[in-house]
Amino acid sequence: MGDSVFMTSMTSRELRLRSAAVGLFALVVALDICYFVFANGLDDQPGLTKPFVLTPILAVAAVAAVTIGLALAWARPRNPIGWLIAGSALAGAVSLAAEAYGSHALVVPKDGLPLGRLVLSFQTTWFIALFIPPTLVLVRYPSGRITGRWPRRFDRTVIVGLGLMWVGYWTSSASISDAVIGLNPVLELPGHTSAACALVGAALALVGLLGIVVDAVVRAARNQVERMALLWLLITVSADILLTFAIPGSMEWISDIFFVLVFVAIAIGVIFYGALDVVVNRALVYVGLTALLIGTYLGSVLLLQLLLGSATGGSSLSVAGSTLAVAALFRPLRAAIQGGVDRRFFRHKYDATRTLEAFGTRVRNEVDLGDIGTELRAVVAKTMHPAHVSLWLRAPT
Repeated sequence: MGDSVFMTSMTSRELRLRSAAVGLFALVVALDICYFVFANGLDDQPGLTKPFVLTPILAVAAVAAVTIGLALAWARPRNPIGWLIAGSALAGAVSLAAEAYGSHALVVPKDGLPLGRLVLSFQTTWFIALFIPPTLVLVRYPSGRITGRWPRRFDRTVIVGLGLMWVGYWTSSASISDAVIGLNPVLELPGHTSAACALVGAALALVGLLGIVVDAVVRAARNQVERMALLWLLITVSADILLTFAIPGSMEWISDIFFVLVFVAIAIGVIFYGALDVVVNRALVYVGLTALLIGTYLGSVLLLQLLLGSATGGSSLSVAGSTLAVAALFRPLRAAIQGGVDRRFFRHKYDATRTLEAFGTRVRNEVDLGDIGTELRAVVAKTMHPAHVSLWLRAPT
């Protein structure tokens, strides 16, 4: 009886989760459709202070982000990070749809769209989408739990700060949109109350953000698993930033999908929580190896062209020579980078390998079985750190 009730309860919870996930995904898609419908043709209308040409990338990114978040929530239903990612995508979709609808209603009055200024005021949810990943997600990353009293305080500080910021912006009589200038139609707070409310909220949110970042660094310093998860996230963020500045003309579209790539990295960190050593190790090795090989190839091509250009009259020889040099350097560079990564970030693995190699060297010259057993137990205790070590030897027949 108890088992059947438990199974029924779990089934009901899974059904509610599935319904909520489908509903949230459908809502984000509907908001994106609303954006595309009402933003269509706005760039040809006078009265706008910014174009809507690049914003469709954000709309597509919102659907991608909510998909990642809900997939993560489905894979780890007890981890709130997936739902927070989906919430960030929802806030971004609300901002886009509200700005498109409100701008259309104010700039094209002949269409007679109602509540244009009121809907336009909800575009201020963009900063909620911007603040959720580095605050509410980071303080729970990767386990989904907040450990410690101060991290909980920082988390609540961010929530209060975001609430005050939204109230301050929503009740401000200043510009409520970057695209259309207009007075806010909702209740306006007297004097400079709205600005003060937004300023206090921003200060609280920044204080909470600083505390959460410090907490993440402290957790990474204390725990190997947390360190690998944070290192994986830093690798992804650094790669995104490098791509943004390295690819000519990519600043606009890469910066728009930046958060989607970060959300993918967060999802990988959550799903592979506790087993990120291999992922981070391979990422560090091959990112460094790729950068060195590309630099070596480009440098050798330029150098050989300068040295051989007058003799060969072309660049074919320099390209061929550079390719051969890169192929020859692949294995030694990979081994060197692997050793450096192990020494710097995986010291326990590096020390364990050296300890086992030293044990193999010593045991070759050892003949006493008791001494070998003692040495073996010491090596296992040093490399594996078990709670107890026992050695069983079968008696000779």
